[in-house]
Amino acid sequence: MSKSIGSNFGLHEVDPASRFALSVRSSPMFTQLPNRQPAARAERRRYQRHALRCQCWLEGEELTLYGATADVGVGGLFLRTAIPVSMGSVVDVLLQVSREAGASNSADAVVARGVITRAVSAHPGARHGVGVEFLEIRRGGSALSELLNAYPALPWV
Repeated sequence: MSKSIGSNFGLHEVDPASRFALSVRSSPMFTQLPNRQPAARAERRRYQRHALRCQCWLEGEELTLYGATADVGVGGLFLRTAIPVSMGSVVDVLLQVSREAGASNSADAVVARGVITRAVSAHPGARHGVGVEFLEIRRGGSALSELLNAYPALPWV
């Protein structure tokens, strides 16, 4: 049974199933809140990503970066950086893909050529980031594929 709250103030009926006394008419508004899931958009990635933290070096004509990846796929990676990086920069990539922490066996390294296809500016409390698309995997492609198969894939969001 619904009841009117503040009928002398002209308020509308309240949803009786709600412990928080939400208005029946207010429920459609919750799909429009700013913290809701983003609307589905066309996925531009061609390869699945995996939440895999690897040591990574990027080296180009104007930059040398070192850091841990946020995610990796057979088509590229995302790396958080301390400095902003320009999109379109061609880089050499060295990615350590060993399953054992601290391992530095060069046989477990992926050596690739890539291009920075995404540059994310830092906001308060976060770091800059770069998305690198592999143009060519020169060595270690099979080790990368094998390692990625052992980690769960991230959602296509």
